[in-house]
Amino acid sequence: NYDIIVTSNLNIILSDNTLSISIICTPTNNHLKFILDSLNNGMHVLCEKPLATTENDIKECYSLADNKNLVLFEFTLRGSFINSPENSS
Repeated sequence: NYDIIVTSNLNIILSDNTLSISIICTPTNNHLKFILDSLNNGMHVLCEKPLATTENDIKECYSLADNKNLVLFEFTLRGSFINSPENSS
């Protein structure tokens, strides 16, 4: 069993000092704020691609992660990861 929190309220994640990572899968226009808030709260970040809408914003995110010695990783979400009878072959 894993204790996983799924929420649309970033403040719930940021206020939980038992968590060390934030996974961001939201519309791109939210990424910058969510990344910076997570990093500023000492959390590693996995963020769906693209990280932000401008090159300067992306540089700001990586610079903050580097300064805080935190991991910032961009990933691509493709396909369905849901294991259900409908998806079985």
